Amino acid sequence: MRAAPPPATLDATTALSVAATLQALASPSRLLIIGRLRHGFCSVTERAEAVNGS
Repeated sequence: MRAAPPPATLDATTALSVAATLQALASPSRLLIIGRLRHGFCSVTERAEAVNGS
């Protein structure tokens, strides 16, 4: 059995970058778009339907 790798560490600069990315993705509509794109390519209309629930 192999030992688990050591936990990753973040420096202040990387932490700021990751936080900015997560904040940008925090919008519910962006998360809905990402969720839709995980299933494959789709048109802008299909993305809009995913966000608007149509």
